[in-house]
Amino acid sequence: MRTEPLLLGPFGGRRRGWEIFLQEHKADWLALLLGPAISVPFAACYAALVCQERTLQSKFPEVLQQIMWTQFAGAVLSMFIGQFVTTTNMDPLVAILFGQLAKRAEVRFRDEPEAFFPNMIMAMSLTTLMLGLTLYAVGRFRLAFMLRFFPYTVIGGFLAGSGLLILAESLKLAAGTDVLTLVLATLVRGAGAGAELAAAWAQLALACVYAFLAGHAREAHVFGTPALLVLCVGASVAAKVLTAGTWPPPSWFLAYPNPVEWWAPFSQLSEGILRFQPGRSIDVDLTLSFVTIMTVSWSINTLAIKKLVPLRRHVPRCDEQAEIQSLGVMNMSLGCLGCHASMQSFKIPMMMREVRAGDLWPIFNLVVSLLLFVYSPRVIVQTIPRFLFAGTVVRLASDLIIEWLIEARERIATKEWCILALTSLAIALDLSLGVVFGVFMTLLLFAVEYSSITGVVRTGSLQSAKSTVERSDHEHRFLAKHGGSVRILWLSGYLFFGSVTHALDEVRQTIADSDVVVVVLDFSLVPAMDASGVYAVIDLVE
Repeated sequence: MRTEPLLLGPFGGRRRGWEIFLQEHKADWLALLLGPAISVPFAACYAALVCQERTLQSKFPEVLQQIMWTQFAGAVLSMFIGQFVTTTNMDPLVAILFGQLAKRAEVRFRDEPEAFFPNMIMAMSLTTLMLGLTLYAVGRFRLAFMLRFFPYTVIGGFLAGSGLLILAESLKLAAGTDVLTLVLATLVRGAGAGAELAAAWAQLALACVYAFLAGHAREAHVFGTPALLVLCVGASVAAKVLTAGTWPPPSWFLAYPNPVEWWAPFSQLSEGILRFQPGRSIDVDLTLSFVTIMTVSWSINTLAIKKLVPLRRHVPRCDEQAEIQSLGVMNMSLGCLGCHASMQSFKIPMMMREVRAGDLWPIFNLVVSLLLFVYSPRVIVQTIPRFLFAGTVVRLASDLIIEWLIEARERIATKEWCILALTSLAIALDLSLGVVFGVFMTLLLFAVEYSSITGVVRTGSLQSAKSTVERSDHEHRFLAKHGGSVRILWLSGYLFFGSVTHALDEVRQTIADSDVVVVVLDFSLVPAMDASGVYAVIDLVE
């Protein structure tokens, strides 16, 4: 018979406790590998999307260092803010919108080019702060329900258009130029297209193939996408070693000048504060469009992320409105720290949930973010081919387009889908125009659809209408003979500028009948009318 001591010695007890601790948190150490494998590619892709314009290409190291700072600051804030066990995520759409903002501002700084980049750092921080304030207000005042007033066609158009915008920019990142420009150049040169065009088409094809494989790998296993990324990077490194560095060619990788010091974002931000010119660096309509699109997108994302990311231990259930408010607090803090806009990440939390990790992995992820911020990730960036960065974003864009545009074709009517497609196209062509078009379509759809359920709900005459008044036989005979000339119309619903027109058209058609002498309008089912409705009725009477 085996016996155990009732009291463990001091060393035995510590050893036993340490073993239990390691057993409970052994899966948390995976975060040390997932951090570089996921955070760096997305950060580099984000920085590349921001710096696609020629004026910002030389600033790629500074932008990437600012993204590293954003990921580190976001990792710290996410440990204390929010209801989920998560970290931060860089949205490619934010990168594209910031790139468009820089493109517009660059024209205004042609006479003072040295002040352009510091002002852009400051403008991006203020935009992040404004987005945070908007998200905080949406969550604080419980305004997320207002998204339900936006028709599916408009919300779907916003998100599908964002997907089209991301897809166009990601393909541009893969090829190094616009796809349309690449197609025209290939058609002009024909069969004599040079090696440069062939390499661009090869990058495009590889990006699309990687996006396709990444989607299937993700469905097969939660670690499928990181494993595929590691496999592709390993194949690229092996090919470079076997060919003595001649293949893949340097054009297949992001151009990365000498790395900057870790404090570069702070020096640029301080210079931006001293030399800030809001009239030149801030584009009002693009900023408002950006805040609108990201508020809608991230509010919807918050409603969906609760199914993917675990809650903190002390949180019994998810309050979506409170989480949107927390996201606003985080972005206000990031804006004050000179960072880019950031949302909750679900990639690493999903994987940690799959391996049943403990609650220490965010700390390990924080350590990785700190090391990546202090030490430049230049080696990692120069090891990953450009098509892998682009393919990752192509996958995200494809998900948006498939879910909100292609699959919507089977869920909604043809007319509504056409409106959705038009809104998507407007967003992809011009963000500000797309937002205005979406709001206009919201009002138009509301007016048309509400008008179809309001107005005249019933018609009759004194021959058919019953009354609670007791009448004599003579009166009944009179109503039976002449009651058909008195037409009664029962109105229902709120009568405003759109619905009242539809109702009064029916009244005019009734008046046009030669047998009608008197028209009675019954407003007992009309709760309210606006000024347009009142004046329309007065005009009808006159």
